[in-house]
This record gives sequence, structure tokens and C-alpha cells, in this order.
Amino acid sequence: MKSILAWVISVLLVFTCIGIKLSIAAAQEQVIVIENDIDDDGDWTVSSDQHFKVDGQSGCKATAGSETLGMANSFPKYGGKAFVNFDFALVPGDYAVTINVCNFEKPIDENGVPARLADADYIGLTVGGDKENPGTLLTTAIKTSSSKPRVEWTEIKQWSFNYTFADNDPNLGSKIGFLIDLPVTGEFLNMSFDNLKIEITPKA
Repeated sequence: MKSILAWVISVLLVFTCIGIKLSIAAAQEQVIVIENDIDDDGDWTVSSDQHFKVDGQSGCKATAGSETLGMANSFPKYGGKAFVNFDFALVPGDYAVTINVCNFEKPIDENGVPARLADADYIGLTVGGDKENPGTLLTTAIKTSSSKPRVEWTEIKQWSFNYTFADNDPNLGSKIGFLIDLPVTGEFLNMSFDNLKIEITPKA
């Protein structure tokens, strides 16, 4: 009797273990991860060749790859739009986007005070872009949220953007991208970016 009971328990344990592993495997298969180190390797379109800084910009070290994307409001060659487009078509589901943001120590004004963190007017997922066109920011999500903590000099913090797209979203099938838009206003304001990641959980 004990041997039969032991056998039943062992079989149940085997199936339980298999069930857990299968569930984990299934969950992993459902998450699609797009990662980009924001290096100057041709993926990103920027307004000039002054944006990418090897080993980081003025205290803002690279967190992925070997370069960072520095942007500033002060001069045209440092501002404008920076964007990347991916060969991935929008599908229904949840999208969790993260990017590392740093506040570097230049430019410096006439009093020797370093620039403070800029505000990106438009930043987030886009749809319908190509190498010459950033596309348009995705505003059709049925749920959105973002976390953009303030960043002090030489700090690096993670900003996050979350979206949920329904199965009747008008942009389904169009390729996604990511846009950073920093207008040139003449102000000494800056931002540095690195390590873009998009985790997509398609709707079951």
C-alpha cells in the first residue's frame, strides 16, 4: 500500500513539475523583447553627428553598448528629433518600454553653472516610420502610463512607458519605433539616453 501511495505521489510530483516548466516556457514564448543599445551603428536617425558620445557624455556613462545619445536644446546640432524604427508590426497586447536617462554636466552658462535636465516634448512609441521619418506617436492605446523621475547632474534613472493596445486598434500591422523630440530653444538644457528596451506581451 505504501509503495502504491508513494508511486502516486511521485507521479503527481512529476506532472506538477512538468506543468510548472511548461507554464514558464509558455510565458517566455509570449514575451517579445526588442533591445537597442543606442550606439551610432546606423539604427538611429539624428539631426547631426554630434549626438553620439563614446564612453558617455560629461559624467553620463554608457549603460549598454559603448556610446550614449546626448541631446540639448542649446544648438541645432544637439537638438531636434532622434528616432529608431523596428521591423516589428504592432499587435494587440501590452508594451512595457524602458530607457535610461542621464543629466550631463554641459553646456555651462556664463556663470559656470551646468545645464539642467531638459524636457522631451514628445517621447515614446511611434508607428508608421522609416529611416527618413519618425512616424507618429502612438496615442490609440486603451491604457497608458509613464514614469519619468527627475534626474540630477550625472545621475542615471530609468524612464518607463506602458501601453495596452486592443485587437481593433487602427494601427495594427504597422511597424513600431521610438521617438525622442527635443526642440531647439537656445536654453542650456540637456538629456542623455541609453539602453532602450521594449517588452511586448501579445494578447492571448
